[in-house]
Amino acid sequence: MTRAVLDDISEHREFQYENYGPNRDLPDGTGKDVEWLAPVVDAARAQPGRFRAYDIEDLFKQEWDYPKDGTPGEQDAANDAATWMRLVREEIAETFMEEDQDRLEVELIQVAGLAVSWIERIRERRLVRAGTWGAAS
Repeated sequence: MTRAVLDDISEHREFQYENYGPNRDLPDGTGKDVEWLAPVVDAARAQPGRFRAYDIEDLFKQEWDYPKDGTPGEQDAANDAATWMRLVREEIAETFMEEDQDRLEVELIQVAGLAVSWIERIRERRLVRAGTWGAAS
């Protein structure tokens, strides 16, 4: 079972790379002072009771995503605000909305593929710092 799941994650990871590239320039967006739930807290203060899964997922998506018909400036601003934390957080929020087991599985594979991508970048940065990135293997 584990091998089949890992194969599905690997297949999705290839899809992500083909469609979104390596995302080498994304910052992690993590740290002990990161207010990763700030959009939810702010929305809860502004509109008490707005804590359903689809509301939270929408908050996270609006925070960094942009409309496909957005201006180049809006798109650049959204790209500049993107971090690994925000991408993973939004994907996880999508999983929390799912009730259908098949869709839930798909969402979890997407989360896992994104986590693999992030780990790849962490390891790549480590190799770059060591001066071994791109060295003949």
